[in-house]
Amino acid sequence: MAGIKREGGVASAEYRWYLGAQVLSLFGTMMGYTALFWLVLHIRHGGAPALAAVDAAQTLPMLLFSRRAGTIVARLGLFGTFIAVGGIAGNSYSSRRRDPGPLEFLAWAVVFGVAECLAAVMPVVWAYDAALVVLGAATQLFAVSATVYLQQATPAAQRAHALSAYNAGFIGFVPAGAFAVAAIASAAGTRWALIGPGLAIVTCGVALTVRQTRAIRRA
Repeated sequence: MAGIKREGGVASAEYRWYLGAQVLSLFGTMMGYTALFWLVLHIRHGGAPALAAVDAAQTLPMLLFSRRAGTIVARLGLFGTFIAVGGIAGNSYSSRRRDPGPLEFLAWAVVFGVAECLAAVMPVVWAYDAALVVLGAATQLFAVSATVYLQQATPAAQRAHALSAYNAGFIGFVPAGAFAVAAIASAAGTRWALIGPGLAIVTCGVALTVRQTRAIRRA
């Protein structure tokens, strides 16, 4: 409404929600540490030595494996760079175009699935890197298009609730998806861990696009 001034920055309600969530998360983390240390101190044969052993067990992997992990990361980060390049290109394109149409986010989902499948079968590293650039761009364009579509298709009074539900579902399915991908990789190999989800995304994207197109034509 005209004449209403919204507060921004640290004075905004969104920031207070974010800060409150971080404080609550910190409480949960510290309660976990407290419960662990309390348990170690009170179990049979527990005490200061056992507590020291638990503390060492939490920090010893960093001491033993950090150098090796750094070597590996120095090698799965070049690949991450290509995804980031594609993401930056996607964001740049997204910032200079008009609002996406109702079917665009489905199109980018299909592009993402196809790029994922292609990345899995690429025979050489440079071709895999090229597929990762497309993958990164499609990821960002899908995220932006889906968010804009959600805002356009939802009444103004319900947009905050819709976005929160969307984000909860988007993040909430990550653990389940991680277990599913790990299971596919263990059973069929790493290539199928990319091909399987990619084919599922393409199938769902095409089916929803056809359904939405028919609904638009009927309207």
